[in-house]
Amino acid sequence: GSTLTSLVLPDSIISIGNYAFHSTAIYNNTANWVDGVLYISDYLINTNSNLPAAYTIKEGTRLIADYAFSGSSIASVTMPESVVSVGDYAFNSCSSLVQINVADDNPVFKSIDGDLYSKDEERLIQYAIGKQDTSYNIPETVAYIYPGAFEGSHNLTEITIPESITVKDFAAELKKTTAEIIKKLLGYGVMATINNEIDFDTASLIADEFGVKVNKKECTGYKVLNVLHVY
Repeated sequence: GSTLTSLVLPDSIISIGNYAFHSTAIYNNTANWVDGVLYISDYLINTNSNLPAAYTIKEGTRLIADYAFSGSSIASVTMPESVVSVGDYAFNSCSSLVQINVADDNPVFKSIDGDLYSKDEERLIQYAIGKQDTSYNIPETVAYIYPGAFEGSHNLTEITIPESITVKDFAAELKKTTAEIIKKLLGYGVMATINNEIDFDTASLIADEFGVKVNKKECTGYKVLNVLHVY
């Protein structure tokens, strides 16, 4: 670990977890950090406090590791067409982040209103949590919300979602584990997996048990969840 000074990563890697190279000689050598960023080959591993407010990921970067920008003070980030993988919680706790830009020719990702989506718009990967908006409409195309996508978005008080929501997405909204949601569902006699959908009434009952108030408002093709967290 601490004596590892060089490493070759194959192109087959599609995910790099948090702390994967922490405390290695590669990580600890300041010469390996360029403008506040640690790269290994074409993989963006981690960042530090030296990033500019508007950061552009370098051309040729293939992957952004889990938690790579976590806690960063960046206000905007621009991804090139070469990025084909973004790790879980890559932009976690970036409280100043208001804009995520993606190159138009990126084959995997796209930006919609400054938020990060998959190219087909089925996956919401990251909401720019530094926005001052108090409401957000999730497109009907979205089928999956990444873990932590809205975590830390303290200005949001109203989220518009499709008429039903999967267990895993509901867990993400409440900042709970899927296991906690499934356990509550079992208490109501509902057998469900993380990919099963639950209706608003069921979601409301569960939210109440977690001390979260959920209000419903009818809208064309949608139902609105007004989520007020009680701490």
